[in-house]
Amino acid sequence: MIIKKLCILTTILLSFLPAYLYSDTELNRYIPIIGLYYPDSIVKLLYSIKVHYDSQDNKEAKSLSDFIDMRIKGYLWIDGFIIKDKNGNKIIITEGDLTTEVNNVTLIIIADGKIYTVNKVPIAYIDLNSKIAILPFPPQLKKYAKGFVLDTNKHKIKTPLKIAGYSHKGIKPVWHVFNGSQVSGGPQDIDLPGEDSYLLHNITEDLMEGGKPVLIEDKNIPNEYRVIGMSFEQNKLDIPVAAAYPAKIISKVIDKYNQSIKIQGDPDLLEQELKQNIRLLQYAITVSTNEDEQFKILCYLISCNYAFNKGFNTILYKLNHSKIDDINKIIYNFIISPTTEIKSLIIDRLSTELNYKNPKNNFCFKKIKLEKDKILTANSEVESIFKISDRDFKIMWIFEQGTWKIGDFDFTPYDTIDKNKQRTKQINK
Repeated sequence: MIIKKLCILTTILLSFLPAYLYSDTELNRYIPIIGLYYPDSIVKLLYSIKVHYDSQDNKEAKSLSDFIDMRIKGYLWIDGFIIKDKNGNKIIITEGDLTTEVNNVTLIIIADGKIYTVNKVPIAYIDLNSKIAILPFPPQLKKYAKGFVLDTNKHKIKTPLKIAGYSHKGIKPVWHVFNGSQVSGGPQDIDLPGEDSYLLHNITEDLMEGGKPVLIEDKNIPNEYRVIGMSFEQNKLDIPVAAAYPAKIISKVIDKYNQSIKIQGDPDLLEQELKQNIRLLQYAITVSTNEDEQFKILCYLISCNYAFNKGFNTILYKLNHSKIDDINKIIYNFIISPTTEIKSLIIDRLSTELNYKNPKNNFCFKKIKLEKDKILTANSEVESIFKISDRDFKIMWIFEQGTWKIGDFDFTPYDTIDKNKQRTKQINK
């Protein structure tokens, strides 16, 4: 209760900051609030965990209970912004770390003092490397929302910048515009690790959520702005400047998204995309020695659909069959990122199965199974078969978030193999 009161008080205080005055530029028409909502099964489990913490009389339990309460009530927001592509079509750009948690979101636009809401907007595409996510623009918001133009040009040092968006520290989002300037003439002008991915600027305020646009004034149109980057969720540098994704990277992700739309209407391209993700899975399992990279790829390839359905049973099983320390760790991770924790447990199970009596280099692709004379579409469920030593591993693929994802998997049990071996020996005798 204390935390919730502090959040509300913080929100009220923030609303009186001078930065709020910049809303007269109508920038909020370009920047929707994106609400993440979990399926009922996850909400129910979170609620049961909250009840458990409510029964404990200590400060830490109370803090976790209040955090869960905000998540259950849907107070989990991130920022994004609307872009007009080369053809004048609008799409919504945001950072994908949290959008990987859900299949669809709620969009809120505030215009002329009114709130316009669209529910169940799908996550159309998430980039594996940058985690930049794309949402389709709902036609219902056409009258109320505007779109920025993406500017991929190189700009001079000290170019004036703005970062606009909402603070989500409390129950009510609060509008802010921060002023600053570009620190480097471009991502390549400063010698830092990962320099190709960074746009550096001096707006170091606590921006909390990623997905806010980095803006410069459009010299040709008064009171209009162009997007030259997107803020990170957290400052990723150990120096007193902040970093953002440059527009060039956002542009590349938009190109991938457009390619994904093209793929969905072409059976041959769909098959190529499927085979590409099969190779990505093989790489993660048999080649990659970096655990973080392996987890990132597998987490990306496992569908939310699987996590929310069959995968959800994995966390229930673990909570009923683990030691108390492991249970506490699972619960804490689940509270912070429910879907990622479920996927993590699925990956643990997958890893156990792959390592049991099986050298990883024995994991190889055999074939794709599709019903005879059936055309491959984005609505197809496709079975692929892999070989691990002397048993089969079946993976069902579904098209989700702009690519093929694992919708289910199944191993041939070892006891079945052993019985078949015994049967073969008896016949040979």
